[in-house]
Amino acid sequence: MVLGTDQGATISLDRGQTWSSWYNQPTAQLYHVITDNQFPYVVYGAQQDSGSAAVLKKKPRRATGER
Repeated sequence: MVLGTDQGATISLDRGQTWSSWYNQPTAQLYHVITDNQFPYVVYGAQQDSGSAAVLKKKPRRATGER
């Protein structure tokens, strides 16, 4: 059995007695995304039925040959 939810999908191989986890799936349904004025900035997002998330922006990669 497969169950699709806002958090991802879960699978049961024993007719619904136990279910797999959706916590190992990098999915999110964001309905509002903003950034702040810090440097490097933080991206904030409100997730559908799953609370909220905040992620620090990654530093830019160095150009080829830069030392």
